Amino acid sequence: MMDVNVKLDVSKFDWVSAEIRKKLPYTSSVALNNATFRIRGEEHAAIGCIFTTPAKLTLNSVLVKNSVSAPRYCEDLYW
Repeated sequence: MMDVNVKLDVSKFDWVSAEIRKKLPYTSSVALNNATFRIRGEEHAAIGCIFTTPAKLTLNSVLVKNSVSAPRYCEDLYW
């Protein structure tokens, strides 16, 4: 018979997991901002195609409020 012993050092995984937890709110905020600004650009282009001579007010009607990172005290809610 053959015996197999496997040892796994999870200390590095715990460190990486902690680092990801720290960066997740900021990273998700940046991703959300990038997506919304890209959508705003597409909407701006679509409005320009739909109307022959759109007013500036019409072109700038799609407003975006920047997302901010979650506060540190909310981190415990997710994990």
